[in-house]
Amino acid sequence: MKIIDRSEQGEGAAAAAGTVFSGETLPFRCERIIAREHFMEVSINGAAAMRIVCTNDRLPELIIGRLLSEGMAETPEDIRQIYICERGETAQVVLNSVPGAADSAYVEKIGTCCTGNRLLTGAFLRGAPLPRLEQARWRPEWVTGAFREMQAAVPLFERTHAVHSCGLIHRGELRFCCEDIGRHNAVDKVIGCAVREGLEPGECILLSSGRIAADMAEKAARAGIPVFATTKSVTDAALRLASECGMTLAAYVREDSLTILEPVPPEEVSE
Repeated sequence: MKIIDRSEQGEGAAAAAGTVFSGETLPFRCERIIAREHFMEVSINGAAAMRIVCTNDRLPELIIGRLLSEGMAETPEDIRQIYICERGETAQVVLNSVPGAADSAYVEKIGTCCTGNRLLTGAFLRGAPLPRLEQARWRPEWVTGAFREMQAAVPLFERTHAVHSCGLIHRGELRFCCEDIGRHNAVDKVIGCAVREGLEPGECILLSSGRIAADMAEKAARAGIPVFATTKSVTDAALRLASECGMTLAAYVREDSLTILEPVPPEEVSE
């Protein structure tokens, strides 16, 4: 994979003036730090493919992770080249093979993404079934320990309180922690980091600060990552998907605890 990244990592925050209203004091002026949105158009083999709303950092990793987690590339070897312009606003991807011709009538599925991310064509979606994941050897203390590390490794959140974070644990060590205004983007960035470092996905664990819905679980599955943990909770659809493909879902991660969730058989559901 050849990567030509002409962009410079941008500042993820901006200043805003505000007026504070409180019942106990008179209104007063203040300054607040807010998250900055970056917009990037991505073409694949010459066709407009994606519009991504993100923070302006780790753009190559974001694209790699998005291609793999959305099923546009099955393996990193499918990605021949990524070029990103100086302003980081356009990216050109060359894939070694393309499933079919561009479909101008493509209608995007409505997901649960919290940004304005858009898939502009379905031509590059390979439609491959989700892989059956091998059970990973891991320890709960790896995840709770990484939670403590992530608490100290989220500078943009501390400044803006407007971004999500995702960490990647490899063999018990927190290797990467990425922040983004979109939780999907944060996941894609750490997946891309793992690819660029040559890490075996079956030995990795994702740790997210956002809820795990079905589309988030699908991203991890397509990337081949067997354990997905969150400081929040999961949805029922994500739990069913994880059960079907052999993924372990852990929720409510704290410094000293986590909860492994499993679907309850219909006959055991209480009225």
